Amino acid sequence: METLQKLSELRDLKGPSPAFTKVQLAYALMVVGGAEGVGRKRLAQLLGLGEGTVRTMVSRLASAGLIHTTRKGLSLTERGRQLYQSLTSIISSVGRASFPLPWDLKHSIGVLVRGLADRVLSGLEERDEAIRYGADAAIVLTREADGIHMPQVSNISRERPEFARNVEEFFKPSVGDVMIIAGAQEERKALYAALAAALKLYEKAKKP
Repeated sequence: METLQKLSELRDLKGPSPAFTKVQLAYALMVVGGAEGVGRKRLAQLLGLGEGTVRTMVSRLASAGLIHTTRKGLSLTERGRQLYQSLTSIISSVGRASFPLPWDLKHSIGVLVRGLADRVLSGLEERDEAIRYGADAAIVLTREADGIHMPQVSNISRERPEFARNVEEFFKPSVGDVMIIAGAQEERKALYAALAAALKLYEKAKKP
């Protein structure tokens, strides 16, 4: 089974440093997997990258045997489909978090990570990863048997029940799930930051 190590290797190939990140590579794979036949121009729009950058990205993904071009556009190969299924079996990109949050930022994106609550210590490692990828603020929560928790800090369901209800309604988590919300003034920064934190957890789960 392919892992994110493959995407890291594609990002770090010899030659000029590409204007995209490992997180953007993973998101590109998820976009193509979720919309078979997407064109390069549309992919560039969705990623918020220039068409030249996306050409380089597509070339590297194709050389790794993860995507190919069909008459309908870009599609995943069988190898790419395996990585896509591995990613999306754990990471669910939920979208815009519109309920009140402990910050005043224009955009907030929530991502659900299934079944990895036991891999979260305090949540600081994942939050710091979100900040590193452009978030102005981020929060990491876990769903435990007795409610929504901020790991090693508090039971949010007891201390802030209204906020916890909003989180439950938005994510619809199961016990053991992790909820990551990243906020930024730019929507794509919030998206990539939340996804970066989720991928940090995914990498933990894939380590032997």
